[in-house]
Amino acid sequence: MTGSEQVTSLVSSDVVSGGAPIRWAFRREPDGPGDTGWRLYSGALDGDIDIEDEGRLIELDYAAVVAIEPAMVALWSTPVGADLQFIRPESGDVLVWDNSTDKPFEYLAG
Repeated sequence: MTGSEQVTSLVSSDVVSGGAPIRWAFRREPDGPGDTGWRLYSGALDGDIDIEDEGRLIELDYAAVVAIEPAMVALWSTPVGADLQFIRPESGDVLVWDNSTDKPFEYLAG
């Protein structure tokens, strides 16, 4: 990512307002220039998530997304098709679960 590159994701309005943490992250084909394809949901107000219904999503840039969920730094370049779940046990550590493999997410090196 270059300093002048604008990269954005769509994030659930309840995550943006601070009402709930990110619980699901999907990466689809980008809609256009600057769109990363990331769609981030909490599930708190989303109920059953319809990843095609983007009406409750707000466009945020990379810095804003990382401020909300620091784990996204390591996930940002995950390929299109990612289907991830954030599990937050009482210990406070965040486990990123790969729903495609039904295993903990394996972070890409480098």
